[in-house]
Amino acid sequence: MKIKRDDIIFESGRLFKDACNGGVIGLGPDLEYITEGWDGALCSIKSDMTDELSQKEKIEVADYMIKQWEKVKELMLKKAKGRNLK
Repeated sequence: MKIKRDDIIFESGRLFKDACNGGVIGLGPDLEYITEGWDGALCSIKSDMTDELSQKEKIEVADYMIKQWEKVKELMLKKAKGRNLK
């Protein structure tokens, strides 16, 4: 999966236009929705009733976000190490 501006490109090649405002994807605190941008829901996690994303695509989004958070963690660890912080 790739994000290009506001669009998501899935491994299948499917382009989901204007899916993530500014490339921002998040989670609601109750894990009910995958959110986009600052104020919208991309899809429901618990329901498939009205979603534009398949289960496989939801998993792709989750895997993508896990990798992004791992990169953030690595950056923070490097920063802390440079400052001799634990």
